[in-house]
Amino acid sequence: MENEKFIVKKLVPAFALALLLTCLAPAIALSGVPVEGQPVPDFVLPGLLDARTQSLKDLRGKVVLLNIWASWCSGCREEMTDLMSIQEQYGPRGLAIVAVNIDNSPARAISFMKKLEEKAEKRTGLILLFDKDKAISKDYHQRAMPTSYLIDRNGALQKIYPGSFTKETIGALKTAIEEALQ
Repeated sequence: MENEKFIVKKLVPAFALALLLTCLAPAIALSGVPVEGQPVPDFVLPGLLDARTQSLKDLRGKVVLLNIWASWCSGCREEMTDLMSIQEQYGPRGLAIVAVNIDNSPARAISFMKKLEEKAEKRTGLILLFDKDKAISKDYHQRAMPTSYLIDRNGALQKIYPGSFTKETIGALKTAIEEALQ
């Protein structure tokens, strides 16, 4: 009798939940929401500082940290020096940090990046792109500003980092980058 109660109270709901999640997974994937382990949408965007275009597909074979930011976002501006350091540390091993600005006009972002480079006395090392239509924000279902997406060498999502990086999340990011570069 106790076994029957256990089965009815615990196992049946757990099984129903597992079945529901299994059925919903394809619907979530079809909705376009990036799912860890699944390919992310490709994009082709112009450079922020030059006219060259860049696509995600062109970066296959590299681990990519896609950072969507805006110049009006103080957290976005504050984390740029951390992103520069991470690029400098892991770039030679195959990391490419792609920072996509989604401001209405690129002028403030260009000014900010140039001041950042002057202050650092070096180039950012980041791939700087501009998306005036904010399509990447929609395609990646961005919910926080900034948001970063760690993408493996095959173009599959590894992790989403909503909001600005903190010391704790920078540590977790570096660990995830190390694993992805293996």
